[in-house]
Amino acid sequence: MPKPVQKPRPPVWYGGVKPRTLEKTAKYYDGWYCPTHGWTATDVEEYEAKVKKIQEYAKKHNRDMSKFTWAVADGRQLSPEKIEEYVAAGCSYFVRGFGRVDIDESLRRMRNFAKEVIPSFQ
Repeated sequence: MPKPVQKPRPPVWYGGVKPRTLEKTAKYYDGWYCPTHGWTATDVEEYEAKVKKIQEYAKKHNRDMSKFTWAVADGRQLSPEKIEEYVAAGCSYFVRGFGRVDIDESLRRMRNFAKEVIPSFQ
Protein backbone atom coordinates (compact mmCIF):
# COMPACT_ATOMS: atom_id res chain seq x y z
CA MET A 1 0.00 0.00 0.00
CA PRO A 2 1.26 3.49 -0.77
CA LYS A 3 1.85 5.79 2.20
CA PRO A 4 -0.42 8.84 2.62
CA VAL A 5 0.92 12.12 1.26
CA GLN A 6 -0.38 14.07 4.26
CA LYS A 7 1.76 13.95 7.40
CA PRO A 8 1.35 12.57 9.94
CA ARG A 9 -1.84 11.19 8.33
CA PRO A 10 -4.76 12.31 6.17
CA PRO A 11 -7.22 14.61 7.93
CA VAL A 12 -10.21 12.84 9.41
CA TRP A 13 -13.60 14.56 9.57
CA TYR A 14 -16.64 13.65 11.63
CA GLY A 15 -20.25 14.50 10.94
CA GLY A 16 -23.37 14.90 12.97
CA VAL A 17 -25.21 17.36 15.15
CA LYS A 18 -25.85 15.78 18.56
CA PRO A 19 -23.97 17.17 21.59
CA ARG A 20 -21.90 14.01 22.11
CA THR A 21 -20.90 14.07 18.44
CA LEU A 22 -19.85 17.71 18.69
CA GLU A 23 -17.62 17.00 21.70
CA LYS A 24 -16.03 13.96 20.02
CA THR A 25 -15.42 16.08 16.95
CA ALA A 26 -13.66 18.75 19.00
CA LYS A 27 -11.57 16.22 20.91
CA TYR A 28 -10.45 13.82 18.18
CA TYR A 29 -11.07 15.00 14.63
CA ASP A 30 -9.62 17.42 12.06
CA GLY A 31 -12.89 18.62 10.60
CA TRP A 32 -16.64 18.59 10.96
CA TYR A 33 -19.29 18.34 8.31
CA CYS A 34 -22.84 19.26 9.08
CA PRO A 35 -25.84 18.00 7.15
CA THR A 36 -28.18 20.80 6.12
CA HIS A 37 -30.90 18.60 4.67
CA GLY A 38 -32.77 15.45 5.65
CA TRP A 39 -33.85 14.48 9.15
CA THR A 40 -30.86 16.19 10.80
CA ALA A 41 -31.26 19.41 8.84
CA THR A 42 -29.40 22.36 10.29
CA ASP A 43 -30.11 25.91 9.19
CA VAL A 44 -27.50 28.68 9.18
CA GLU A 45 -28.24 29.85 12.73
CA GLU A 46 -28.04 26.30 14.10
CA TYR A 47 -24.84 25.70 12.14
CA GLU A 48 -23.21 28.78 13.64
CA ALA A 49 -24.28 27.72 17.16
CA LYS A 50 -22.80 24.25 16.63
CA VAL A 51 -19.53 25.74 15.35
CA LYS A 52 -19.32 27.77 18.56
CA LYS A 53 -20.13 24.70 20.65
CA ILE A 54 -17.35 22.69 18.99
CA GLN A 55 -14.97 25.60 19.63
CA GLU A 56 -15.97 25.57 23.32
CA TYR A 57 -15.32 21.82 23.53
CA ALA A 58 -12.00 22.26 21.73
CA LYS A 59 -10.92 24.83 24.29
CA LYS A 60 -11.92 22.43 27.08
CA HIS A 61 -9.72 19.73 25.49
CA ASN A 62 -6.83 22.13 24.68
CA ARG A 63 -7.19 21.63 20.93
CA ASP A 64 -5.71 24.02 18.39
CA MET A 65 -8.48 24.62 15.86
CA SER A 66 -6.48 26.83 13.49
CA LYS A 67 -6.27 24.08 10.85
CA PHE A 68 -9.70 22.60 11.54
CA THR A 69 -12.07 22.27 8.55
CA TRP A 70 -15.67 23.41 8.90
CA ALA A 71 -17.92 21.90 6.23
CA VAL A 72 -21.54 21.86 5.13
CA ALA A 73 -22.96 18.84 3.33
CA ASP A 74 -26.08 19.49 1.28
CA GLY A 75 -27.91 17.65 -1.47
CA ARG A 76 -30.06 20.59 -2.52
CA GLN A 77 -29.27 23.30 -5.03
CA LEU A 78 -28.45 26.12 -2.63
CA SER A 79 -28.11 29.63 -3.98
CA PRO A 80 -24.70 31.33 -3.86
CA GLU A 81 -26.22 33.72 -1.31
CA LYS A 82 -27.24 30.85 1.00
CA ILE A 83 -23.78 29.28 0.71
CA GLU A 84 -22.27 32.68 1.62
CA GLU A 85 -24.43 32.70 4.76
CA TYR A 86 -22.85 29.39 5.79
CA VAL A 87 -19.40 30.80 5.01
CA ALA A 88 -20.15 33.78 7.27
CA ALA A 89 -21.19 31.31 9.98
CA GLY A 90 -17.81 29.55 9.78
CA CYS A 91 -18.03 27.11 6.86
CA SER A 92 -14.81 26.70 4.88
CA TYR A 93 -15.75 23.69 2.73
CA PHE A 94 -18.98 22.89 0.91
CA VAL A 95 -19.94 19.31 -0.04
CA ARG A 96 -22.66 19.12 -2.69
CA GLY A 97 -24.48 15.83 -3.14
CA PHE A 98 -26.50 15.18 -6.26
CA GLY A 99 -28.97 12.61 -4.94
CA ARG A 100 -29.82 9.02 -5.66
CA VAL A 101 -31.13 9.47 -9.16
CA ASP A 102 -30.32 8.08 -12.59
CA ILE A 103 -27.15 9.20 -14.35
CA ASP A 104 -28.91 11.64 -16.68
CA GLU A 105 -30.54 13.45 -13.75
CA SER A 106 -27.25 13.49 -11.82
CA LEU A 107 -25.47 15.02 -14.81
CA ARG A 108 -28.25 17.60 -15.24
CA ARG A 109 -27.89 18.60 -11.57
CA MET A 110 -24.11 18.80 -11.85
CA ARG A 111 -24.27 20.98 -14.95
CA ASN A 112 -26.83 23.24 -13.30
CA PHE A 113 -24.62 23.61 -10.21
CA ALA A 114 -21.57 24.30 -12.40
CA LYS A 115 -23.47 26.93 -14.37
CA GLU A 116 -25.42 28.68 -11.62
CA VAL A 117 -23.34 28.37 -8.43
CA ILE A 118 -19.65 27.77 -9.09
CA PRO A 119 -19.09 31.00 -11.08
CA SER A 120 -20.04 32.98 -7.96
CA PHE A 121 -17.00 31.59 -6.15
CA GLN A 122 -14.28 31.91 -8.78
